[in-house]
Amino acid sequence: MGKQREPRRLPIVVVEWIDSATGGGWQGIDQAEHGALECITVGFLVKETDEALSVAHSVSQQDGEDSGVCDMISIPQCAIRRWYLVDGVRADD
Repeated sequence: MGKQREPRRLPIVVVEWIDSATGGGWQGIDQAEHGALECITVGFLVKETDEALSVAHSVSQQDGEDSGVCDMISIPQCAIRRWYLVDGVRADD
């Protein structure tokens, strides 16, 4: 009998990043100032590239392993302040 492999599980991550901000409608010039937004995203790391981290908020499972994702955000690497894995947490705990 062949060696049984571990089911595919996406790691859970925390990403701290900066997002753009915008204001809608008319504003006086003295009030027309918007700073960057500091954001924190927690989710399942789907993909990491030189350009971006792709993080999903929901994961579906089939036959005991992660098979699909929903509500994914791709955060540009240039916007990321830091990110890290959440150790010891599994989707099925």
